Amino acid sequence: MIGSVDEILAELDDPQHPRVEGWPTIPSPEDADYPVPPPFVIPGDSGTTNAIGNAKTATAFDRIRAWESRYTNPAELRLLTLRRLGAGIEYGIHNQMHLRWSAEIPSYRPVQVDFDVDPQWDDSGYNWLADTYSAHVNPIFWKLHGWVDARIDDWMAANELTGPVPWSFDPPWSGPAGHHHHHPVMRLALRAQPGNTEAEALRSRLTAMESTVEDLKQAGISEPVRFAVHEDI
Repeated sequence: MIGSVDEILAELDDPQHPRVEGWPTIPSPEDADYPVPPPFVIPGDSGTTNAIGNAKTATAFDRIRAWESRYTNPAELRLLTLRRLGAGIEYGIHNQMHLRWSAEIPSYRPVQVDFDVDPQWDDSGYNWLADTYSAHVNPIFWKLHGWVDARIDDWMAANELTGPVPWSFDPPWSGPAGHHHHHPVMRLALRAQPGNTEAEALRSRLTAMESTVEDLKQAGISEPVRFAVHEDI
């Protein structure tokens, strides 16, 4: 993901945003540039309220530091497959950071069993970091994901690998494949204009994604819990 975004930024040639710059190390509780917002209550959602509150504690930060130490240690990285590294980061430190830096906002998108999303939540002003639907609009998202992405480089170096990353699936899955599967959605969204080829390709990809959601509904799969953290992963 970060690599694709960096390619787009290079094409845009904006000196203010040359590339995604992730955190070199995860900010401490005393960091003035990236303060941890205080805990807050989400009406009608005690589970997420408690998870966010726990993520902002000193104990949670100790756990984050322990994870960070593990996932930046070459000796530890040599013991992990890339698949295991990814799962460990995703369901541990990654999800914890999303919750830790989430802040109180006027209203929250309700988790829907049937995946239905009201268009009101498409407003770019809705950038809540604890919602998988909107987190990418939040600048902190790119800081923490930049840190996550750098762990791939660490893993490659620890295992003395060069060249392409040996993904379990090559190329990595990035959405339903269709006639325009070779066009990343991000690029299409950037270039789409009414009536042009990119707009047609984007519509095709979005239709395929909507079809996938319908398949999930038919299979009885509900929207997952927001950023569940597995402390023992």
